[in-house]
This record gives sequence, structure tokens and C-alpha cells, in this order.
Amino acid sequence: MVKLEIKNLKFSYNSKPTLDDCELKLKENEVLAIIGPNASGKTTLLKCVNRILEPDQGSIYIREKNIQNLGKEEIAQEIGHVPQEEGGSFPSTVFNTVLMGRKPYINWKPSNKDIEIVSNILEKLDLKNLAMRDINELSGGQKQKVVMARALAQEPEILLLDEPTSNLDLKHQIEVMEIVEEQTKNGVSTILAIHDLNLASKYSDKIIMLKNGKIHAAGEKEILTPENIEPVYEIKVDIIEKNNHKVVLPKTKTKEQKETCTKI
Repeated sequence: MVKLEIKNLKFSYNSKPTLDDCELKLKENEVLAIIGPNASGKTTLLKCVNRILEPDQGSIYIREKNIQNLGKEEIAQEIGHVPQEEGGSFPSTVFNTVLMGRKPYINWKPSNKDIEIVSNILEKLDLKNLAMRDINELSGGQKQKVVMARALAQEPEILLLDEPTSNLDLKHQIEVMEIVEEQTKNGVSTILAIHDLNLASKYSDKIIMLKNGKIHAAGEKEILTPENIEPVYEIKVDIIEKNNHKVVLPKTKTKEQKETCTKI
């Protein structure tokens, strides 16, 4: 089952093309990683899917429904979005922050069902002991888990994650990616914009590689080759296989190459 489909998507900032004829399909129980260097269009693509930005051209369908025909609350019930950076937060407990994810469903005040959903998510993400803490007192890794918990409280069919592991230490990176993996087993499909090619290789089912707003390569993990990576990232790499996963290793310049660059 296709949960999300993008056709012929184009977007420009001040007449400068940022996305050019992008297409993708996201299936049920699938993690799709979008990789590419800075300014390649990863964040812009996610914002178009969530209707934060309106594309210049193209169509986006959620379970065969054109998002142009959906209201904001309907989209929020279908899509949970974890942005790359959270703005400044007002004082709020972890519980109330996650409860905000229930906003698309709350009429006047939270129901017992809303409270139960938030409590269950806090327990699953090992945040229950932090429920009454002010979110501004948390570490970066803890905050990221809270933001993900808020998105999951929406009970979305689709998760959009924009660099969810940036600025996190290795332990918290793995914790966040394991949350994604667990939610996928529970029926949530995910689009993941990420810089780390090795995390993309380990945790994604499909990969799209962007360069200057265009899809340079798309497919399963076999697209992670030097022939694809080197022109996109402008760096030489080696690829090795480890536990059935591709591992991308940047090549360092030899002493002779460095000396040549210095002389030039």
C-alpha cells in the first residue's frame, strides 16, 4: 500500500529552483531516507509534504488524497513532523509538551483517551520519569525524544523527521533511530532527511539522493556506491560491507596530495 506519493514536485525560493521535478513513493511500514549535502533540498521537500511550504508545481497524495484538499487538522492527523530545530520553548512540562500532539483531536479539553495515549507514549520512549520536568531543563537527547513523542501523540500514518540525530551523541542517535524502527513495525511510515549515510544505510528501506534539488539516485541500499556518492558530496569514499550493511568511509588525502594542494 502506498501511503504517500509525490509527483513532479517543483519549488523555488525567490525564483531560484530548490526542488526540480522530484518524485517518490512511500509505502506502508517503510523508512525512506533522503540524503544529500547541505542546500540539496532535503528540508524543503519535507516542508512541502507537510504544507509548511506550497510547491510551485506538482502534486502530493496521502493515501490517494491530494493534500491540497485537506485542512490543517486533517494533515496533522496523518503526518507527524519533527523539525531540524525547535524554536525557543515556553516553560512547559514534558507531559504537557507531548499532550500538544493531541491538539488535532481535542475540542475543548483533553479526554481520558488523550491522557492515556500520552502516558503510553512516555512509557514506551522511557520518558515517564521526566513527565513533570520542564522541557527547558532537559539535555539535547532528551528534548529530541520529547519532540518525537509529541509527533507520535498525533497517531500519524507518516512521520517526517528532519535531521533527528543532529547534535546528538552516539547513544542518543541510536535511541532515536530505534524509536523510528519500532514505530515502523507498528505501521508508521517514515521519511527521514539525514546527513549520516551509515545511519541511512542501517535503518532505511529505500534511499533518495538529492543534488541541487534533483534526484541523483533512488532505490535500495545498492545506490550507496562511490559512483553515486562522490559526485554528489565531492569527496572520495570507500564502501565496505559489515553485517549486511554498507559502510561509507571517506578517503583521506595522502601526505603527497596534501603537499601538492598546499603548493597550489
